[in-house]
Amino acid sequence: MEYQQPVGGAPGDPYVDGVVGVSAGSIPPAAAIEHPQREIVSVIEAAGLTPAGGDLTQLLQALTSGWDLPKNVAGSGYLTLPGGILVQWGVVPVIASGGAVNVTFPTTFNDVYAIFLTCSSIGLSSTPIALSVNSTSTASQLVVSNNSAIAQGGWFFAIGG
Repeated sequence: MEYQQPVGGAPGDPYVDGVVGVSAGSIPPAAAIEHPQREIVSVIEAAGLTPAGGDLTQLLQALTSGWDLPKNVAGSGYLTLPGGILVQWGVVPVIASGGAVNVTFPTTFNDVYAIFLTCSSIGLSSTPIALSVNSTSTASQLVVSNNSAIAQGGWFFAIGG
């Protein structure tokens, strides 16, 4: 679908409102009305629905019907995106200063691309904080070390395939 400028306008010209007795408003060409309707009907039909004037939720139904993605959206969870990208998140329990903990991913990665950690004690203490991912982490488990002087936990967010 492409933008349909007002009748007599240059490509990309905006539509303007008219003021009664002062100026004329933009005149929409038929394509400005017809093309979006045809595009919407095509989406509705592609989702396996029959367009019906009495149901004004069909576009919403069509747009959300294809999003039945593998997911678990609990406190720790994951979402598999089209193309196989896997996004996972979860809680890192409180770890004593100098300690480490194994955190199991909600589901196993084939490949891990990036892992982000946050600390729950940010802003609560002037003590330097540092959670880090150990090189012994695997596709199914994250090993998190607490390199700071205080006990702390946090959250992880990981992206992979």
